[in-house]
Amino acid sequence: MPALGIGRHLNPLEDFRRTGEFRERKPGYKVLDLVPVLISQSRIPMRESLSGAHLDYLTRPLPETWNKSEMQTLLDIWMEMFDRTFFFNSIRRAVGPLVFTKIDSPGILTYAQFKSGWDGSRRQIIVDLHDELPEFYEGTREQWYICQVMHEMSHAFLGIFRCKCRPCLMRVVDHSKNGGEGISGHGPAWCNVIVALQEALQSTVRWPVECNIVASAQQNIEGWVPNTRQLENWGFSPEDIDEAMEVCENKRQSRRSRGGGSRGGSSGPSRGGGGGQPTGRINPETGFPDHFEICGSDDEDGGSGFLGGMIGRKSGRGGGGGGGGSGSGRGRGREEEEESYSGGSDGSYYSGSGSGSDYGSNYGSDSDY
Repeated sequence: MPALGIGRHLNPLEDFRRTGEFRERKPGYKVLDLVPVLISQSRIPMRESLSGAHLDYLTRPLPETWNKSEMQTLLDIWMEMFDRTFFFNSIRRAVGPLVFTKIDSPGILTYAQFKSGWDGSRRQIIVDLHDELPEFYEGTREQWYICQVMHEMSHAFLGIFRCKCRPCLMRVVDHSKNGGEGISGHGPAWCNVIVALQEALQSTVRWPVECNIVASAQQNIEGWVPNTRQLENWGFSPEDIDEAMEVCENKRQSRRSRGGGSRGGSSGPSRGGGGGQPTGRINPETGFPDHFEICGSDDEDGGSGFLGGMIGRKSGRGGGGGGGGSGSGRGRGREEEEESYSGGSDGSYYSGSGSGSDYGSNYGSDSDY
């Protein structure tokens, strides 16, 4: 049966290549099906997707910006280049131009953020310009922010096209191997995507490309327990891996002492149609609004719910998404993480890039592609 998502092809990559208009239809794709789409797209050389004017930006030294307007012009150009090369010209249509403003993240140095309402509205990629850069980065301020724009565009793509049904969203807070984006948005699916994009950009430019993968993936890494091969693929040093494995082992010991593996407040997938739009009231046990539109029956004709249009719905692989943020703060408690994630009364959620680690990430441990 043809898929009923963005297009009608069983392979979402073919959907994106053949569909001229990106009307976001419900249902959407599973996150684990979107990942190979972006990885495949990253293997196309950037020079083959860009015009002559844009090719100059790949070869000549980046200009030094002296004010906010010049930086905005530079980042808007690179956003267009990334959109054309990696994201099927879909991000700018969905989120509009970059928004340059302060990001409300007390105590955390946050450089950029993808923000969206629970219903997919009010999408924005926000850039907060700081003079201070992470100590480990050896490039310029302009180069750093170009990398962070690509970081946020990858969040935006997964957030826009993923399935938004309640079972898929619930998998975000599930500590099992179901997959998803993770509460912070920096779980294995995102890590695999951004590593591929980072390698593609680095093979094209001569300046250091750094999308802040390690600091982002470290956000409550005990929630999804990656394996060492995954961490190596994502650029973790041996010291980083040892630290991550120690954190994960401490979490496992803590769960055993409580009498078993916690499911993180997640509820199992609901069957049957129904549901409704989010109310904006946050459930403290899950970090999500109480009511989401629920998947329909898993019948062969697609039913009346979302499952009928999810690519590969028989594969048993979960999708889902969430927000979160990353900055320079560490060590926040679970209660504070959930409060930060759930945001304000409008039910908005966030995913950001910063210089350290913060907020939660709950994810499957073997979502390795």
